[in-house]
Amino acid sequence: MISQVDPRIVSVVYLDIYDCRTEYDFYNKLAAATLKQTAGKGELILRNVKEFLSRLTPRISFGADPASDMSVTLDITPKDYTPEEILQLPEKIAKKTGKHLVVRIDEFNR
Repeated sequence: MISQVDPRIVSVVYLDIYDCRTEYDFYNKLAAATLKQTAGKGELILRNVKEFLSRLTPRISFGADPASDMSVTLDITPKDYTPEEILQLPEKIAKKTGKHLVVRIDEFNR
């Protein structure tokens, strides 16, 4: 079904939470995956962090292929954001971009 999604209208945020050990591990992964999928480029991710998660200083690192190998680290803590604020992030970004976001969560080992 995901192959039938029109990327101009819908973005799919894939989230593998197998290695999440705490609640805030999940929130960090959710926020990072949402920002990465909806922005795509380092500069756009920084702009989205500034707009939607302004109390954070993200770390963005690039691999051998910067176009496809990028990681985002946010280090969100309870002092920074409440769970509700992080859980509402995909909806806020969807409203801002005019796209629908589907968050797909995988919690099983492959």
